[in-house]
This record gives sequence, structure tokens and C-alpha cells, in this order.
Amino acid sequence: MLNTVEAYGRTKSIDPHREPFGKLKGFTKPTSLPPPGKIPYPDIWPISLHTSEGSKLVIGTLVSNILVTSNMRLDAVSKPSIGAVTLNFKLDKKDALATKIFLDHDNLQVALSMATDPAITRTSDTNIVYQLRQIRSKFDADNAYSLCRASGPFTKSHVCQPFTIFTLADYDRGTSPLSSLFRHMATLVLRFGVRATLAKATVESCLVQGNFDTQNAFTAIIALYGESNEIPILGNSELSKRLEIVANSLAPSLVATNDYVAKEIALAFQFYN
Repeated sequence: MLNTVEAYGRTKSIDPHREPFGKLKGFTKPTSLPPPGKIPYPDIWPISLHTSEGSKLVIGTLVSNILVTSNMRLDAVSKPSIGAVTLNFKLDKKDALATKIFLDHDNLQVALSMATDPAITRTSDTNIVYQLRQIRSKFDADNAYSLCRASGPFTKSHVCQPFTIFTLADYDRGTSPLSSLFRHMATLVLRFGVRATLAKATVESCLVQGNFDTQNAFTAIIALYGESNEIPILGNSELSKRLEIVANSLAPSLVATNDYVAKEIALAFQFYN
């Protein structure tokens, strides 16, 4: 069962975090693009992609790829898999051709109504920041803040959704104060769009809270301000490069908190036993 998924566009002009394609050491990179010819679901292709991070379960279409970030098996007792790397399912070409896809009826009706309304910009009116994807780069791109992540009916609660750098600050125990910076930034961009700016005072408060590596990154960020007290977030590639260092430093915290999420999901399903 897939509990949480997030959508990515196919091309660079649509999504800076698109699935990569092209040549790699003389070979073409594997993608989730549906193969030509007759397949069980036209232009829909569920497949496991092997990446440097691990195996990722993806549902590919011609215009997007849907990354599975939370799933669990119903045919065996196993821990839910949380994060971009999926350990519970591995679909090769043969498996993909034999896979059946079942959709929740109520969620399908909501999705169909959303598809006919171009004014809709989010998947739900609650837990807005939780609809941001699990990215750690390109914070200067407006498309990086697209609200295109959703969870199923059993995992609607925020405690059952994978943490990202934008939501890590909500975890009650053991998270870095630096995670508050990304939640603050996301809130600013979602509220003000291209007018969103990051205050120098905010970065200075983070400087004293970080470790040696992140302190260097924050010092470099402060240098970007010059005589100003505010700098833009979107379109600011130099700021984004430095934020990537901070985001990567939070990776261990994400792993730990997502282990907690797996336990919450297991409890949610036990309610029906």
C-alpha cells in the first residue's frame, strides 16, 4: 500500500527537481517513462529505479513521475518504508507488466475534481507545509515550493507523514533548531511568492545554533547581505548553494524522525485489526 506520494514534472522548464534523463557513461539513464507499446495501464508505468541513494519506487507518466515516500506491505508483517528509498517493494520490468493498481474511491473523486479546476494550487486546505516535497536543493526556484504531495486515508495525520526539511521543526524531540529556518522560508515563499525575503537577523540567530560546517555556511550567507537587512529567496542562487549545505546537515535528523513515523503508521493500521 502506498501511503504518501509526491509529484515531479518531466522537464527542466517545469520542475528543477525533475527525474534526470540522458547519457551516463555511454548509456542512457534509466527513467520511469512508460515504454512504447501496449502495457496494462496506458502511459502509466510503476517501476523501481536504482539510484546512488538506493532503490526508488516510482509511478511514471509521460508528463510526470510520482515518487513513493511512504509505503507498507499488507501481505506480510514488515516495517513501513519511509523516505525516498523504498525497501519493501522492488518492481522490475516483468513485475511492472503484472502489477495491478487500486485507487481509493473518495480520493480519486477529489483528484478528478482538482484536475478540472486550474485555480487549485494545493492538495488539501490543511497541513499546507506538509504538501511540500522532500527536496534539499534549488531553494531559489519557485517551482521548488510546489504543493504536490499527498497522503492516503489511513495516513492523513501529520504524525503519519514523512518529515522533510520543511516540517522537521514540528518534531517534538531532538531536532536541530536549524530546521526552523527552512519552515520559516517555506512559509514566506508560500505567502509572498517572488516578494519573499529572508531577514539577516534570522540567519544570525541560526549562526550560533549550528555546528562547525553549518556555521561556515551561515557566515557565507550573512556575507551576501552587505549593507542590507533583507535578501530575496527566489532567484538567489548564491543563497541556495549555502542553504544546501545546511539542508544536507539535517539528513541524519530526518532519518531518525522518519523511523518514528514508521511506528505511527504501524499503529494507525493496527487500529483496524
